[in-house]
Amino acid sequence: MNKILAAAGVLLWTGAALASNDPTRIWSNPAVPSREALDRLNLDIAWAVYVPMDGKRDGFASIQLDHNQVIAQTRSGLIAVLDAANGGRTLWRSRPGRAYEAVLPPAINSWGVYVNDSGGVYGLDRATGQLQWRYELRVALSAPLSVDEQQIYIENVEARLIAARLPAPPKPAAPPPTANPGTPAGTGTDQTPALPSPGATLSIEDVRPLIAFDYDTGKRVETKAVLSKAAVFLAIPDGSYLAVPKKGDEHLDNKSLYDYSGDSRFSAPPGHTDTMAYLSTSDSHLYAVVIDSGEIQWRYFPGRPIMSRPVAVDVTEGGKADKDLYITALEKGMARLDRQTGLPIWKIGHGDNNPEADRFMAVNPKFVYAADDRGNMLILDRKNGAVLSRYDVRDYVFPISNAESDRIYLAANNGLIVCLHDKAYPQALSYRVKSLEERAKELADKLARPISDAGGEMMTLAEYVDKIKKTYGVEMFISDPAFTELMLPPPEKQMIQTPKADSQPLGDVIKSVLDQAKAEYIQREDEDTLIIKPAKMK
Repeated sequence: MNKILAAAGVLLWTGAALASNDPTRIWSNPAVPSREALDRLNLDIAWAVYVPMDGKRDGFASIQLDHNQVIAQTRSGLIAVLDAANGGRTLWRSRPGRAYEAVLPPAINSWGVYVNDSGGVYGLDRATGQLQWRYELRVALSAPLSVDEQQIYIENVEARLIAARLPAPPKPAAPPPTANPGTPAGTGTDQTPALPSPGATLSIEDVRPLIAFDYDTGKRVETKAVLSKAAVFLAIPDGSYLAVPKKGDEHLDNKSLYDYSGDSRFSAPPGHTDTMAYLSTSDSHLYAVVIDSGEIQWRYFPGRPIMSRPVAVDVTEGGKADKDLYITALEKGMARLDRQTGLPIWKIGHGDNNPEADRFMAVNPKFVYAADDRGNMLILDRKNGAVLSRYDVRDYVFPISNAESDRIYLAANNGLIVCLHDKAYPQALSYRVKSLEERAKELADKLARPISDAGGEMMTLAEYVDKIKKTYGVEMFISDPAFTELMLPPPEKQMIQTPKADSQPLGDVIKSVLDQAKAEYIQREDEDTLIIKPAKMK
């Protein structure tokens, strides 16, 4: 008998988002930024639309950005999906659950949007908004849902992580009736298209998620699970973190890949990429953790606790991508780090460049856009973090951070969403990168490609790593902790001699260089960077 998702969760959300003093819940009615004001900032409006609201008691509960779409959720339970690349046009709207029930942000994959209210989880077709399935739950959720292409992951107040296999994706259907575009800003109301009925053409008994595993985390998890290709990473408020494989065993149980107990509480939700989690602690440290292994790749000390989620962005222009990580520390401002190494490109508190910066908003190749706690948008020089200008956006109270593109988003609880951009970038710069599987295969292909080199050059290992990156586009990371744990000096400054190569695979040439430093590289099948570590004793 199949065990189904019976223990996953009635939502009893009592977090800070519902506190009466939460500024993101203030109702305001701002004007669209004026042309004169935007000209001073060299900004332009891409579009401005209203999402329908149920009067002043309503407002935004969450706004997410994914694949040129804006997925907006209101406190009254409306889900509105906008086409960010085409004037903010409304693609569909749906109200799958009960109005004004407690809600958490929806989970999203390539073909579905997954929403919960205080009584169940609803699976919507991402293309049309039609309800595909509904499941009633009976245990309180402790964190937002997570999802990949195969499974949905649910954390509940009984300190359990439940993974459930999703029903098959919806089959392509005839196009739905066209929804009206969002009303141009300033014109008043917007007509809401007919909403799919929660019970339409459903058989709850036949279409539902089936449990894959049920794991006892030991402690309640209160932040959304982070997903890599193979693992589910959980950060627990007390500073502990663990990961479990996505595939459970035949008994519907699971075992942890690792379980680390910290000595300092986490100060913010984890930032992440598809391979790394970035953990900030109340003792003012930031750790980069490899999700699949639990290894600490690097650490950074900003001097004060980081109070908002670190934001990882691949800032791309002309085929070149900078792997940035943006953090803001309490009363110290913002720093930009190289997330491959953890080294600061500009430091927090260095010359007090931007001590007011409190939250990341967006970035383009020239500027970083941040918010302060007084309602200003700060424009920072991306090269050094200096404040170049500021603009009062205090009436746009609902925060949006955009790591998907260079677009700047402002939102207010009257339903207005404004999309801005620098005039130098009329076409949106997409920061979405190739899938991890594609990047890992590209790296394997580069390592197998034959190269020829006269050899004989003397340089440090660090210089050689930089040369390989610039010449062949291969990223390598020297894991200093792996050397120090064996009481070995980090090999960056060790001198090596480049070998002669005559149509030899690049990977073999790199290995011969690392042999000189008594090191080796590993490339896990789901990573796109070579990790340099001490060679195994022979």
